[in-house]
Amino acid sequence: MKLKYLLNFVSSGFFVLLAHSLLFAQTQANPFVINFDYARFCSNASNGYLELYYSFYCGQITFHSEGTDLKGGVAIRTDLIQEGTGKSVINERVVLPVVMDDTSMTGWKTTSILRQAGHLVPFGNYRLHVVAYDSANPAHRDSLTMPVEIKAFSAVSDLQLCASIQASTNNSHPYFKNAHEVTPHPSLVFGALTPVIYV
Repeated sequence: MKLKYLLNFVSSGFFVLLAHSLLFAQTQANPFVINFDYARFCSNASNGYLELYYSFYCGQITFHSEGTDLKGGVAIRTDLIQEGTGKSVINERVVLPVVMDDTSMTGWKTTSILRQAGHLVPFGNYRLHVVAYDSANPAHRDSLTMPVEIKAFSAVSDLQLCASIQASTNNSHPYFKNAHEVTPHPSLVFGALTPVIYV
C-alpha cells in the first residue's frame, strides 16, 4: 500500500494492525518478500531528494555458519528510468549483509533487516524497478515496479511513516536527519511489535 493511501486511512481514524502471526504467515506464503516505501524531499531548483526504504525478514534468508556467527545476505537491484527518454538515473546493485549469532530466540524469523538509500534526482516522471533476492538462493526473489514523479514542492515534502523518531546528535548514524534518528518502516504495518506510528 503506497504511503499516501495509508495516510488517508490514518487521517480517517483507521490504523493498519496486523498481528505477529500474520507477518509470519506472509513469509511462509512467499519465500521472499520485499517491503518497500519511498519519500521525496525538497532539494534545489531543479532536483528532488528521493529516499528509498527497504526491509526484509530474517526468516526469508538462507544462513550459513561462519565461526560462531550465522551469515547471509540480500542482493538488491534498483533502477530508476526516466519516462520518454529511457535514461537510467539510478542503477544500483548492492548486497546487504545479514549476521546473526542466535536463531533459537523466539520471533527471529520476523526480525526486520533495514536499508535506506538517498539519491538526488532531476525533476521528471520515472519508473522505479526493484528486484531483491536471497543471495544464497537467487530463486527466492521478489520484485516491484511503480511510477515515481519528482517535482518541486510548493509547501512540504512527503510524510514518512517511521518505526521510531528520537532526538540525536549522532550525525554519523545511517538514519540521522535534522537532529533526530528517523528509523524507516517500509512494511507500513503497525501492531503489537510496532504499536506507535511516528511521522
